[in-house]
Amino acid sequence: RLKIFLCCCILLDSVSLSLANMMNGIRNRVIHLVRHAESEFNVLANHQIEGFVPIVTKLDANLTPKGFQQAQRLGEKISNETVNGYPINHPLAPINAQCVITSPLSRAILTATHSLPFERYQYIVRPEVSEQIENTTDIPVTKNELIDRFPDLQNEISPLPECWWYRHPNYRNNTDIFTPQHDADLLHSHGGEEPAAESKESVRRRVKWFFKWLFAEKQRKYSNIVVYSHSCTMYEMERFLRAIPDDIQHPEELTMPQNTEIRSFELMENIMALPVTQYLEEDGHHLWSNFDGYYVPQNGNTAQHYCL
Repeated sequence: RLKIFLCCCILLDSVSLSLANMMNGIRNRVIHLVRHAESEFNVLANHQIEGFVPIVTKLDANLTPKGFQQAQRLGEKISNETVNGYPINHPLAPINAQCVITSPLSRAILTATHSLPFERYQYIVRPEVSEQIENTTDIPVTKNELIDRFPDLQNEISPLPECWWYRHPNYRNNTDIFTPQHDADLLHSHGGEEPAAESKESVRRRVKWFFKWLFAEKQRKYSNIVVYSHSCTMYEMERFLRAIPDDIQHPEELTMPQNTEIRSFELMENIMALPVTQYLEEDGHHLWSNFDGYYVPQNGNTAQHYCL
């Protein structure tokens, strides 16, 4: 079985522990979750974590000058300090990441590229780790605009569908009305309420979908993974990793991460036991079968899922 637990203390002689686990048929994987640096939204909302802020109208918030400084300091910390028990010479330290995964929102990409430069790491852009859509700054710019902002990541952004974010159900497959600004205007017209805003249940479904993708055979080659994400989404990712049921709304174990905070989780995988996919399908806490995917508007009434 796959045992998942939080690395909550400094690992003693962690290299020896990893070797011992491998000899016993246990494969170590670590996922480091990183919240983005300070964004324009954080300042406008006075660092309010959740909820609708009517004065915010911009799409896809940028980092503030302070946020750029935080991202650079984050890079210095990763390069020079022990992070959550992993010294820089440990193969599972974030400086030695085999894969850097980032949300498609600009504040996450900028935090990632200013702390773990894309020239040195393999980057993957995944929509599932984007922020819960509660404000217009959680709605992206178009894919072409995102490529214009980050031309060096064109190959990583191009595979995204044209529409990868949550949309009001009435417009999800509407090919005639298909712009981020339309969705931002709709969000304001609903006062930031559902169904124009994204529900917690929707966030949890896509978080589970992300872990389904991460545990798939193609991604199992990555033992050291850094994910740049957002406060509400990281909260639900930690819920998943701790196997806290969805019906517990505010568990004491969970807290919202601060800007550039790193939370590290060790995934202990028994390679001699059940296949990962079989385990996940059987575990009631980790079901994602009701996730309907991200829809890409097509010609006519059909839609294409953005899946694994």
